[in-house]
Amino acid sequence: PVGYVAEGEAVVTTGAPETLGTYLRQRVRWLSKAGGYRMPWVQVVAIIVGLAVVSGPLATVLALCGVVDWWVAVALFGGKLFADGLTYAKCRWLWGSSVPLWVALPLEVLYPLMVLTVGIRALGANKKRW
Repeated sequence: PVGYVAEGEAVVTTGAPETLGTYLRQRVRWLSKAGGYRMPWVQVVAIIVGLAVVSGPLATVLALCGVVDWWVAVALFGGKLFADGLTYAKCRWLWGSSVPLWVALPLEVLYPLMVLTVGIRALGANKKRW
Protein backbone atom coordinates (compact mmCIF):
# COMPACT_ATOMS: atom_id res chain seq x y z
CA PRO A 1 0.00 0.00 0.00
CA VAL A 2 1.04 3.59 -0.64
CA GLY A 3 1.94 5.42 2.53
CA TYR A 4 3.88 8.39 3.81
CA VAL A 5 6.85 7.49 5.98
CA ALA A 6 8.32 10.29 8.06
CA GLU A 7 11.68 8.58 8.54
CA GLY A 8 15.08 9.64 7.26
CA GLU A 9 15.71 6.12 5.97
CA ALA A 10 12.70 6.42 3.66
CA VAL A 11 14.09 9.37 1.68
CA VAL A 12 14.40 8.57 -2.01
CA THR A 13 16.51 10.64 -4.36
CA THR A 14 16.30 10.79 -8.10
CA GLY A 15 18.11 12.62 -10.86
CA ALA A 16 16.55 15.69 -12.41
CA PRO A 17 14.67 15.02 -15.66
CA GLU A 18 16.67 16.04 -18.72
CA THR A 19 13.78 17.34 -20.83
CA LEU A 20 10.46 19.08 -20.25
CA GLY A 21 8.64 16.00 -21.58
CA THR A 22 10.46 13.73 -19.14
CA TYR A 23 9.68 16.15 -16.33
CA LEU A 24 5.96 16.18 -17.16
CA ARG A 25 5.80 12.37 -17.43
CA GLN A 26 7.51 12.06 -14.04
CA ARG A 27 5.05 14.47 -12.43
CA VAL A 28 2.07 12.71 -14.05
CA ARG A 29 3.27 9.39 -12.61
CA TRP A 30 3.69 10.95 -9.17
CA LEU A 31 0.25 12.56 -9.24
CA SER A 32 -1.39 9.34 -10.39
CA LYS A 33 0.27 7.44 -7.56
CA ALA A 34 -0.67 10.14 -5.03
CA GLY A 35 -4.30 9.03 -5.31
CA GLY A 36 -3.29 5.96 -3.30
CA TYR A 37 -2.73 7.93 -0.09
CA ARG A 38 -5.53 7.23 2.37
CA MET A 39 -4.27 9.12 5.42
CA PRO A 40 -6.66 12.05 6.04
CA TRP A 41 -3.92 14.52 7.01
CA VAL A 42 -2.04 13.86 3.75
CA GLN A 43 -5.24 14.43 1.78
CA VAL A 44 -5.94 17.67 3.68
CA VAL A 45 -2.41 18.96 2.99
CA ALA A 46 -2.81 18.07 -0.70
CA ILE A 47 -6.09 19.99 -0.90
CA ILE A 48 -4.58 23.04 0.82
CA VAL A 49 -1.57 23.03 -1.50
CA GLY A 50 -3.81 22.61 -4.54
CA LEU A 51 -5.99 25.53 -3.47
CA ALA A 52 -2.93 27.69 -2.84
CA VAL A 53 -1.56 26.92 -6.31
CA VAL A 54 -4.78 27.83 -8.13
CA SER A 55 -5.86 30.75 -5.90
CA GLY A 56 -3.81 33.43 -7.68
CA PRO A 57 -4.71 32.42 -11.26
CA LEU A 58 -8.36 31.91 -10.29
CA ALA A 59 -8.50 35.33 -8.64
CA THR A 60 -6.87 36.82 -11.76
CA VAL A 61 -9.57 35.32 -13.99
CA LEU A 62 -12.24 36.58 -11.59
CA ALA A 63 -10.64 40.05 -11.62
CA LEU A 64 -10.63 40.03 -15.43
CA CYS A 65 -14.36 39.22 -15.29
CA GLY A 66 -14.96 42.00 -12.77
CA VAL A 67 -16.07 39.65 -10.00
CA VAL A 68 -13.27 40.57 -7.55
CA ASP A 69 -10.88 43.51 -7.24
CA TRP A 70 -7.35 43.23 -8.60
CA TRP A 71 -5.86 43.61 -5.15
CA VAL A 72 -7.33 40.18 -4.27
CA ALA A 73 -5.40 38.52 -7.10
CA VAL A 74 -2.23 40.41 -6.24
CA ALA A 75 -2.57 39.62 -2.52
CA LEU A 76 -3.12 35.90 -3.16
CA PHE A 77 -0.21 35.70 -5.59
CA GLY A 78 1.99 37.69 -3.18
CA GLY A 79 1.04 35.49 -0.24
CA LYS A 80 1.84 32.33 -2.16
CA LEU A 81 5.08 33.86 -3.44
CA PHE A 82 6.07 34.80 0.12
CA ALA A 83 5.26 31.32 1.48
CA ASP A 84 7.11 29.60 -1.36
CA GLY A 85 10.11 31.91 -0.99
CA LEU A 86 10.25 31.28 2.74
CA THR A 87 9.97 27.53 2.23
CA TYR A 88 12.67 27.62 -0.44
CA ALA A 89 15.01 29.67 1.74
CA LYS A 90 14.46 27.58 4.89
CA CYS A 91 14.56 24.16 3.19
CA ARG A 92 17.26 24.72 0.58
CA TRP A 93 19.62 22.58 2.67
CA LEU A 94 17.18 19.68 2.33
CA TRP A 95 17.36 19.43 -1.44
CA GLY A 96 20.89 20.76 -1.82
CA SER A 97 20.05 23.58 -4.21
CA SER A 98 22.55 26.35 -4.81
CA VAL A 99 20.19 28.23 -7.11
CA PRO A 100 19.54 31.80 -5.92
CA LEU A 101 15.97 32.59 -4.93
CA TRP A 102 15.52 35.24 -7.65
CA VAL A 103 16.19 32.64 -10.38
CA ALA A 104 13.20 30.59 -9.20
CA LEU A 105 10.79 33.55 -9.11
CA PRO A 106 9.65 33.35 -12.78
CA LEU A 107 8.67 29.75 -12.15
CA GLU A 108 6.12 30.99 -9.61
CA VAL A 109 4.06 32.40 -12.49
CA LEU A 110 4.40 29.25 -14.62
CA TYR A 111 3.76 26.73 -11.84
CA PRO A 112 -0.07 26.86 -11.94
CA LEU A 113 0.06 26.14 -15.69
CA MET A 114 2.33 23.16 -15.05
CA VAL A 115 0.01 21.88 -12.30
CA LEU A 116 -2.97 22.16 -14.66
CA THR A 117 -1.08 20.36 -17.44
CA VAL A 118 0.03 17.55 -15.12
CA GLY A 119 -3.48 17.22 -13.65
CA ILE A 120 -5.12 16.91 -17.07
CA ARG A 121 -2.51 14.42 -18.27
CA ALA A 122 -2.86 12.37 -15.05
CA LEU A 123 -6.59 11.97 -15.65
CA GLY A 124 -5.92 10.11 -18.88
CA ALA A 125 -2.65 8.42 -17.94
CA ASN A 126 -2.18 4.78 -18.90
CA LYS A 127 -0.66 3.29 -15.74
CA LYS A 128 -0.03 -0.07 -17.39
CA ARG A 129 2.53 1.44 -19.77
CA TRP A 130 4.72 2.64 -16.88
